[in-house]
Amino acid sequence: MKIDKIVFSTSEEYSGFWNIQSKIWKSVFDIEPVCILFGKKENTNMKEDYGTIIEREFEKDLPKVLQITWSKFDYPKTEPDTVWMLGDIDMVPLQKFYFTDNIKDAPENAYLHLNFAGISLVRRGILDAFLKEGSESIARSNGSYNTGADLPGHYHVSKGSNFQKIFNLDRTFREQVDDIASSHRHGLGPAGNSEKPQGVDEIVNAGGYYWCAEESYSSEKLFYAVQNKQIEFYGYCYHNGHNRIDRSTWSNDKADYFYDKKRLSSGSEIVDIHCERPYEKQENALNEIVELSGIFETVGV
Repeated sequence: MKIDKIVFSTSEEYSGFWNIQSKIWKSVFDIEPVCILFGKKENTNMKEDYGTIIEREFEKDLPKVLQITWSKFDYPKTEPDTVWMLGDIDMVPLQKFYFTDNIKDAPENAYLHLNFAGISLVRRGILDAFLKEGSESIARSNGSYNTGADLPGHYHVSKGSNFQKIFNLDRTFREQVDDIASSHRHGLGPAGNSEKPQGVDEIVNAGGYYWCAEESYSSEKLFYAVQNKQIEFYGYCYHNGHNRIDRSTWSNDKADYFYDKKRLSSGSEIVDIHCERPYEKQENALNEIVELSGIFETVGV
């Protein structure tokens, strides 16, 4: 399988990551980046030198955070035959192999996840809790809070037609978001039995309550699709704590991340970086990491 396009979503607040993201994905991977911007491009420094920016307006009475995060899952339906990957605006690739040769033998119509154990390994200590036990929302509905694992909301890879089939995207975007939000089954709020937001203003701005709702909902839908043999699923693993430079290692005193420069420069051990935010805070450190990774030296390789 070869990824054709990668889709990001962002608010104006976190849009600073777009320029470096689009440059890497287009010039190194020859993958076309698309970014759904909830806001106005004129209010940002975003450029379209390496990708396409699509401006969106918020639905005024639905959770903002869920509209941003779910828009990535909804967008691939616009091109059913295109192989899409869902990006994360603050996760920047640092090697080429993992996203190319690593998945080249996967069937063209399969569904891949390239950080398959990103939640399962961290929270459960096992690689395949998702496939064995289902999503966390399924586990909770069965009365268990200690089983199940969602898939991260990034690095989903499949054709647009598969996204449409699995996630019931024939409905309008508004209907999809309203369904996820009103079910009160998905996100950190429901997971922690938090009190439901009340009133339009509280619902719209309830970021913490609906945070990770797109992971929960998509994992539940995908698990049932796999169980019912609607889709052939392949999970690819790397260790977030070993094969990633994480924002948890950011030092305000150093204005830098803690990482092993030798491992990074090897070009094979570090997959990506999950960046400190906002972009401007860590821009210089990120640029140094990207340069040291040598990823731009792999253009054409």
